[in-house]
Amino acid sequence: MRRYIIAFCLILFLNACASNAINTQYYYLPNSDFIPPLQINNAVEVTVNTADYLSSSSIAIGEKNTNSIHLTTNHLWAESLSKAIQSNISNKLNQLGMSNSYAFSIYPNPNASERLEIVIDRFQVNLDGTVEVAGHAKLLDAQDKIKNALAFKETALQKTHGYQGMLEALDDALMQVANKIYIFF
Repeated sequence: MRRYIIAFCLILFLNACASNAINTQYYYLPNSDFIPPLQINNAVEVTVNTADYLSSSSIAIGEKNTNSIHLTTNHLWAESLSKAIQSNISNKLNQLGMSNSYAFSIYPNPNASERLEIVIDRFQVNLDGTVEVAGHAKLLDAQDKIKNALAFKETALQKTHGYQGMLEALDDALMQVANKIYIFF
């Protein structure tokens, strides 16, 4: 009988441990696989830097009323966020510029006629169901002189619940950013 009690307690303990185990989930930002443009007439190198708190793999969740940020521990980015944003925005700019002669690339190019530097200060989902992407962009010529600059703060509403809805809303906000930046060209 004692063996059964010990076995039963052991099974209960193992089940309790298993039910408390939290699986880590990894997420990719949509459109984060860079697609090189077909023509490279006027090459523009795109670089993206993120705020220090965004350099971890955690997803940032903000509270607008308290201006505080919480970083997730079990829901993480599957790749470098700055690289994912760099590819995402470059793809969007190439789609917007299909009719002109600019080609946006994530790869360093010593022959690039211009360089687009983007800094992301906020890239987060908010508890009210919105996402926020904020920062600034500078367009530099071949001699590193600023040709144009702008600050941006774009929000988008999650259309569906959960992390998939968050990813889609972040992609929508990045499209708004790309539209603003494209005015440079």
